[in-house]
This record gives sequence, structure tokens and C-alpha cells, in this order.
Amino acid sequence: MYSIFEGLLAQNGLKIADVSRETGIPYSTFTDWKAGRYTPKIDKLQKIADFFHITVTELTGVQTISSSRYVTEEEYMLLCAYREAADYKKEAIKDLLGIQMDVVGKKVSLDA
Repeated sequence: MYSIFEGLLAQNGLKIADVSRETGIPYSTFTDWKAGRYTPKIDKLQKIADFFHITVTELTGVQTISSSRYVTEEEYMLLCAYREAADYKKEAIKDLLGIQMDVVGKKVSLDA
């Protein structure tokens, strides 16, 4: 997911500081994201997507559930973690997502 953000910076000739200044998101959020210590929450991802005039889906590369269904922030974060996880961790995340989604009767596409 961060690689998409880096690509957007390069395409637009921008630096992290530019996005930080314009969105009000602390610079440290971006450096922690790059280092894998943090994944921005949906509100920050939305600000970044709005800055680049794209959707959160385009920014994250995460295809979740059809737009007619509600996805909680917890579900979204699990989906993001799944997409960035090493292969050996994906099964555990799938199990968590399966339990979470079954409870609320939702279907999810992890590899879309």
C-alpha cells in the first residue's frame, strides 16, 4: 500500500512534506507507515486520497466488499494487513477475517 503512495509522490513530483503540510497529517505518520510500524486509519487514508484526487481503493489497492455493504474500520485494517502480510501470515489473517465477516454475514474478496 505504501508503494502506491510512493508512486503517487513520484508521478506528481511531490515529497512527503508536501502531502503532510496540505493534509495536516503529521510527517511521522508517513515515516511510520513507510517503516511498517503503522497503517493509516481510514480517515487519514481518505485525506491522502482526496489530496491526489483518487479513491481510497486506488490508494490502498484493497478491493473489499461491494459499495452497498458497510465495512467497519476494524475489517478494513484487517484487509490492509492481509494485503501487506508475508504469505505465512495470510492464513491467520484469513481466519480472523472469516470469523469477523461471518459474524455480520458479509462476503469479502481478499485477493481482488
